[in-house]
Amino acid sequence: MIKRLPKKRGWGIGGGNRSLAIRKKLAAVTLADLTRHFATGETVSPATLAARRLVSAGVLRCGTVKIIGSTVLAAALTVENCLITPSARQMVEKAGGKVVARQDSTSHVK
Repeated sequence: MIKRLPKKRGWGIGGGNRSLAIRKKLAAVTLADLTRHFATGETVSPATLAARRLVSAGVLRCGTVKIIGSTVLAAALTVENCLITPSARQMVEKAGGKVVARQDSTSHVK
């Protein structure tokens, strides 16, 4: 009987690995994806990324979106409510776009 029911270590009452259960999801979107799916002057937000199926709907419920990449951005976009790497921020601003700060005070997801 004991060999048939393996113990799931780290889960359940008093389990030691609870941080895995509450960890937030992080979806990464590259600048190349933004160039392909958005035109000049459009706003990039988690909702618009989910509408164009660049991120899953589950990310909107319990996660965040991060814009990554260092490729040249062809369109001037406005990025709202997304985490963004310093190199991606530089490329967005170089293309004539702008980055609007996140509304919450967390700047990273652990």
